[in-house]
Amino acid sequence: MNKSFNQIKSCFAAALQALVVISLMTFAASAQNAIKTGKNSLSFSTQVMFGAQKNNLSIVVSTDFNGDYSMEGINKATWTDITKMFELADSKEWKKSGEADISALIASGKPFYVGLKYIGNKSSVGPTQKMWGINEMYFNGKELPSADWKIVNDPNNFEGSGYFRPKAGGIVFKSNLSIIRSESWGIVKVI
Repeated sequence: MNKSFNQIKSCFAAALQALVVISLMTFAASAQNAIKTGKNSLSFSTQVMFGAQKNNLSIVVSTDFNGDYSMEGINKATWTDITKMFELADSKEWKKSGEADISALIASGKPFYVGLKYIGNKSSVGPTQKMWGINEMYFNGKELPSADWKIVNDPNNFEGSGYFRPKAGGIVFKSNLSIIRSESWGIVKVI
């Protein structure tokens, strides 16, 4: 009986391993097919609250970022602003961005990063920087979980000012009533 159980266990383990390999191969083939057929899409939801400054949030992409998650490393990369391809929220109500075809921005054989760039300008009339929430980001229909995003807040930001991950999910930039310049990044490697 013990030999029979071990044989079943061994067969089950082999079948599970084969299923995992097939799933990974299917996902990889799907991603490669999307790249070849030009059907690479990006979408997300945003919300915005407080403040009066305009254009604090930019959606940017890079194919030459080297994975150095420091302000210096980020600034060495070339980032293309694609914000105009989407609709951003104008209130605290979550708004879907719409789905944009970003195929022309992806270079075969190169990594592809998406960045959420926040710039809050210095203010002499009190706190005017907006608070942005970004959630439900999808690439080719597959969610990019907020846990995968690397957050980089400029060390010169006002104390407590920057991106963070709330319990409800997503990524939020809070200015913490800052009147000095703020810069924060949320970056995820997509390919």
